[in-house]
Amino acid sequence: MPRTGWTPSIVPNGDDYGWNEAEAALAAAQQMPQGPKRVAALKKAGQLRFEADERRRAIRDQERVSKLELDRLIKAQHLLQSSDH
Repeated sequence: MPRTGWTPSIVPNGDDYGWNEAEAALAAAQQMPQGPKRVAALKKAGQLRFEADERRRAIRDQERVSKLELDRLIKAQHLLQSSDH
């Protein structure tokens, strides 16, 4: 199933707002056998993704940074981190 939306691996302050945990939960749920436990795990993963996205959106809106500006900040942060190593 293709994923849509904005899913950066690095954000300006280094916090992923729970996105990596949500993605890991989704991947684990997708590997489970069919049944009610899988359905519950998929629902939980979806909720985690929703909450992480809401946190990111709130921060972005609070700082009044456009998506393109935030992407540039993320790339700059990534370049700074990679040059430190």
